[in-house]
Amino acid sequence: MLHREYQETILQLIAYESPTTTKPNNSPSISNIKFQSKLPIQGVTISIFEFGYYATTDEQGKFSFPMLPPGTYIVEMTVSYGYLTHDAVTKFIDVLPGQDTAVSFTLYHASWSGAAVPRTIGYWKNWENHYPRGVMETLVTNVKASSGLFVDLTADNLKSYLTLTRFSTMKQKGEAQLLVSWMNVISAQLGVDVQVDITSIIGWQMVINDEDGILSVSDLLKQIDNYYLSNATLTKEQWETIKNILDALNNGRLFIT
Repeated sequence: MLHREYQETILQLIAYESPTTTKPNNSPSISNIKFQSKLPIQGVTISIFEFGYYATTDEQGKFSFPMLPPGTYIVEMTVSYGYLTHDAVTKFIDVLPGQDTAVSFTLYHASWSGAAVPRTIGYWKNWENHYPRGVMETLVTNVKASSGLFVDLTADNLKSYLTLTRFSTMKQKGEAQLLVSWMNVISAQLGVDVQVDITSIIGWQMVINDEDGILSVSDLLKQIDNYYLSNATLTKEQWETIKNILDALNNGRLFIT
């Protein structure tokens, strides 16, 4: 049974005309992460790809990215252990001069009966925090053998496989989510025989061959693998549907509970 307790993450980024501008003393609070009960959450990691910035919420649920120039940023939340999300963990935001910019994320507590918690892109991009190198190299080898798709994958380039930009296509985003799904399967975070219900994903019938939309993780990944292995010609909408299915799978939203 999956238990949910929602909490919201609010990120405010302060834009300045140049990276050398002095931050004003009266600038507003940069960020808060709180439960609905308004209790702060500590230890949630937020990152900005372009600059390699990382911040972790403190005991007051706050973090900051000072001195950001105006522009478009990729902001990612790394989902902490014991939480899942119905939301995207990677978002694109535009920071304007002299204005606060807010982006929100939603998390919920999760507990699983007889199953581990699947992991998201942020977790696997930072695998060094969770696995010794030897273990990761074994996982990567088994992923390549099981999928047949990621033939050039190594422990060293896993992060680059999972790094997305605002120019990434829906096909590329789906491939990153597919790799995460296989990492979850091989690391026993996700069982191949677990049944999932994909009927909540709009357009699933366009890409998945199944009568009722309830199938095993193994069958789901095999069908999606085949699209990539055969270099299938799909529409942008179809690739987006594949990406949405895998994103939901990796965030624990498709399980029959």
